[in-house]
Amino acid sequence: MKIERINDNQIKCTLSRSDLQDHELKLSELAFGTEKAKALFQDMMEEANERFGFEANDNPLMIEAIPVNPDCIILLITKMNHPDEIDERMNSYQDEESDGGDSDSYLSHDSSQTLRQAFREMEQIRRNHAEKQQAPDKTPELAIFDFGTLDDVIAVARLIDVIHLPDSALYYSRRDELYYLVIHFDEIDAAFIPSILSTLHEFGNECQNLPAIEAYFTEHCDVILREEAVEKLASI
Repeated sequence: MKIERINDNQIKCTLSRSDLQDHELKLSELAFGTEKAKALFQDMMEEANERFGFEANDNPLMIEAIPVNPDCIILLITKMNHPDEIDERMNSYQDEESDGGDSDSYLSHDSSQTLRQAFREMEQIRRNHAEKQQAPDKTPELAIFDFGTLDDVIAVARLIDVIHLPDSALYYSRRDELYYLVIHFDEIDAAFIPSILSTLHEFGNECQNLPAIEAYFTEHCDVILREEAVEKLASI
């Protein structure tokens, strides 16, 4: 994590994937304001205070989230000394958005919303990269990912459930202490698959698709959900 002082009222924080991993934090958690994300933000503010004397002092903070690449994001944190500044910045933001400007890279007084916009932009970068790497004749028929906790499986299910995935199952291996999510893509438009895979990679680890792997899961693992696992988990 790299923190730089821009001026008395603004700092720049650069976060890489390794920074998030050090804090056991997923990018999507940063975007949706989990407790871990709040703890990371608190650490940033404390370090900025120690190094540069930067502190909010009850002033509102505005955050600009700028995706650099799929593995790096910059946060510009600005201390607003006067309430009128917020209205001016928000009016400019709304004008640019209505004019078709790049709304994902502009400030918003709602930091969680700005981070969500940046998260969506980074996901688009990943989708574009995945689409370039994915040859048309190599679209996978199914995906198998393992997860350390059920919470991770639920979190990813909520994100990918925007695309209906009827053929999915969830297993638990007592030996490995891992959850295995299996998703078949037979009825899915191939254009959506890179996006689904990139989101799955954010939370879990992709497993090799071996012959008869599902038969092995059925025989040697606990069957948590045999069908429509993604939809059912997303509704929890």
